[in-house]
Amino acid sequence: MEPDNDFYHTSSIEIKTVGGTRTGTINAQAVIDIINQQVVTALKQLPILLGRNEGTTETHGTVQWQIYVAGIQSIQRAIKRILEKAYNVVLQVNGKQRSAKLTFHELRVTDRQSEANAEKTETETKIMQRKEDWITNDEAANAMVGHAAVAEPETTSTTEADPLSAFRTDKRGIVSKKTRADEPDDFIISTGDPWAEELAALTVRAKRKFQAFSDDQMELYIERLKDLGELPTRILYYVTNRDDEEVIMT
Repeated sequence: MEPDNDFYHTSSIEIKTVGGTRTGTINAQAVIDIINQQVVTALKQLPILLGRNEGTTETHGTVQWQIYVAGIQSIQRAIKRILEKAYNVVLQVNGKQRSAKLTFHELRVTDRQSEANAEKTETETKIMQRKEDWITNDEAANAMVGHAAVAEPETTSTTEADPLSAFRTDKRGIVSKKTRADEPDDFIISTGDPWAEELAALTVRAKRKFQAFSDDQMELYIERLKDLGELPTRILYYVTNRDDEEVIMT
């Protein structure tokens, strides 16, 4: 009996399906997966090259492409040696003192964005190693760019870390009451040079800043001396007699 045949029966007969609903239908997806696996195995190719990338992550796909490119490069190396040898023979036959070199275009195996991020991380690591004095500036430059550093790295100095910050120009715009000490130096102005007036003002301001810096250093040294305890006898003797005679300290 064929599947598409019809039943001809009397009204006293009732047709029913016996056991047809008790079992599930065939899983078509499982059959397709098996066929896909057999296709990949038969063609001996990587799944991503055949468009079978279901469940394949970007990293896994990159690895598959790198494997494929490595196979191409191995074939290119063999072709390169054969062609270079043939070209060199032709040059020798024609009396040319030259040698032929064959190169192939490079096949990119990684994403440029990924390479840039990796290089950025490596650069930050080298900068950290240099700051920690693990390596020199030239060693870091050679590792990253292949040659020695062209200049010393720029360092950012804060006001607290810079002992000469007192000599910097105050950019906050604070205007103090002008005194005789703030007036430009008369000796420099008397030279008559075009830049004399500006230099005279800078000289006076530098003198005032240096005096403030010296006072702060003196107070700092005094505070440190207080924590030293009793001074050695030779120091006291030197301080007492330094105006009368020359004392050689050993």
